[in-house]
Parts: sequence; C-alpha cells; structure tokens
Amino acid sequence: MADADSLTAKVQEFDQKNRLIKLGSCAPAPVWVLTPLIYSCYPQKMTQTEIASEEKLLAGLDNQAYHLIILTKKPEGERYFAKECGKESLLFALPKGHRYARRKSLSFSEMNGENMLLMNDIGFWNFVQTEKMPDSRFLLQSDLYTFNELVQASSLPSFTTDLAKKYIEAKTGRVEIPVSDPEATVTYYVVCRKENRREFHTIFSAL
Repeated sequence: MADADSLTAKVQEFDQKNRLIKLGSCAPAPVWVLTPLIYSCYPQKMTQTEIASEEKLLAGLDNQAYHLIILTKKPEGERYFAKECGKESLLFALPKGHRYARRKSLSFSEMNGENMLLMNDIGFWNFVQTEKMPDSRFLLQSDLYTFNELVQASSLPSFTTDLAKKYIEAKTGRVEIPVSDPEATVTYYVVCRKENRREFHTIFSAL
C-alpha cells in the first residue's frame, strides 16, 4: 500500500513537471507581457515565474531550473536561442505641483537627491537606486495596492514605465516625464536553451 501511494505521488509530480513552464525574468514587466502569451499558446500548462539577477537566470537556464528566461541583452554562446520580446522605458511620475512637472524630460542626475516612492522587487532596475540616484532616499513598498495609494496621497515623486501604465497601473493624476538617460530604455529578450527551441516554437513565432 505504501508503494502504491508513493507511485501515485510520483505520477502526480511527473505530470505537474510536464505541465509547468518555469519562467525567470530580470524585471517584472516582461512577465506581464509574456505570461498571457504562454497561456494562449499552451492553455494546458501552468506558469511559474521568478524575478532574479541576469547571472542567476543564465545559471538557472543552464541547470534547467528555468525553461525560459528574460534578459536585457542576448547571451553569448552557441547554446542559447534568443528573440526580442519588447521594450520598456522608465518615466518619473511627479505630482502636478512639482518644480519639474512642466519639463519634457528629466535625467537621473537632475532628480538625484529627491526622496522617492519605489516598489521593492523591481529586478535589474535597482541600478537606478544604487548607481544613478545614490543621494536619494527611497520609501520602499512591497504591496502594489499600498504603493498606488501612497502615490495618490503623497507629494513624493515615484517611477512608472510605459508597460506599467499599460498593464497594471491605476490612474494616479501624476505628470509623467520621460527619463532622458539612455539606460532608462531597455530591450528585452526571451531566451531558451537551443535544444529546447522547437518545444517553445509557438511562443517565439507569436513574438
């Protein structure tokens, strides 16, 4: 009886693994774009997602911890297949009374030193906090609802992106100013191991 129970569990685990697509991404936004596409291409499968560094994502793809990963550049080497899956541009979201609210664009250096609202798990975009605006203080939030409530009620600037506006963000009444630095616009690539390219052909064809 114990062997029979164990066999049932193993069959269920095997079935789940074969119906699960593990997706790793360097930022949240590509997940919003790619997850519905995966579901439409493979409605019988489930998707498991994770945000991680690009180094961890490549290592995870190599050891099969991920089936697909999303990076900001094509990986080097013959063992990968990559295809562009979209772009994302960062914007400052300013209260209407902010001193820069009438600007056509703003640089990171111009906003460095401002206190800002910021979502916590933003992937590779963390470089803005650590490298581009080191003199700013960031009020970090992990809950999107709380973040949006603070954005509507607070006088602190925040960030948004063109993809966030399209997929998740509620109306905030803020003025959105494009970030002029070239690093504020990125191109995303979805990547798989070359031997798995045929398995995910439907996704790559739809992009």
